[in-house]
Amino acid sequence: MSGHYSVQYKSVIHDYLYDLLSRISGKM
Repeated sequence: MSGHYSVQYKSVIHDYLYDLLSRISGKM
């Protein structure tokens, strides 16, 4: 169960970083 939660947590972080990078790229 904890492993599944870990996967979801990593997915959330990945989506956040991807969104952050896309915003930075858009400003440049």
